[in-house]
Amino acid sequence: MKISRRGLLKTSAVGSVGIAGCASQGGGEATPSDPPTPTETKTPTPTPQPTLYEEGDKDEMLLEVGDFPDGWKKRDSGELDAVFLSENETRAILLAVGIFETVEEAEEEFDLEKQGFNDPNEYPIGDEAFWAERSDNARTYFRHLNALGLVWGSRESTMGDVVPDPDGSQHYAQEMYEKWERIDTSR
Repeated sequence: MKISRRGLLKTSAVGSVGIAGCASQGGGEATPSDPPTPTETKTPTPTPQPTLYEEGDKDEMLLEVGDFPDGWKKRDSGELDAVFLSENETRAILLAVGIFETVEEAEEEFDLEKQGFNDPNEYPIGDEAFWAERSDNARTYFRHLNALGLVWGSRESTMGDVVPDPDGSQHYAQEMYEKWERIDTSR
């Protein structure tokens, strides 16, 4: 069967769909006296959508004091979701989680955060992740589905200055992401 050049409508969502009345079985264009050729219509199989995080999942997504070595304590976090300090208060890990309505919104926010750094380094967790340093902290950002996580690591140097702690930032980002993987989002 030859399909006329108007015979197919290409769509990215469902593939190729025949347009009724635009195809003929003969070699030429359809004429008014030719009966319309029946077309097969297939109902596209919907692409399963991932189940997204909800605002009520946030507490489960954050690390707890038990996720840190003995002696660490949780402090008032102010604008962040959680702040943890080592026993002698020479290391700090700060956490934040953002939950967005859609995956696309989380992707946009992730891209905006990444643009704020000159040399972000890719990091292999979640759907996408990176880490970068500022003068006094290291930050690991990661996105999974519609949620964005931030783990900020700082430590005190031997000279008493506050310096980035990329190992801490990356380690606890991995720990936090592993918690996210265990959350049952199938509601």
